[in-house]
Amino acid sequence: SSGTQFCEWIPEHAGVVAIPMSALSDHHDADGFVRWAFCKKPATLREALDRLGAALPPADADVVAA
Repeated sequence: SSGTQFCEWIPEHAGVVAIPMSALSDHHDADGFVRWAFCKKPATLREALDRLGAALPPADADVVAA
């Protein structure tokens, strides 16, 4: 899955946003990465982490791409 696809999916499912690196770089591998902003209050960041944790599968889960 590309960074762009992830950035389109994540707001609806976790209520947070990220920026696809392909929007910021012409490097051929850029689309596999996203950029997060951390210029928020600690409580806001904790809430974002909780939302991401609820929306994303565990890192050790076997995930099959759709």
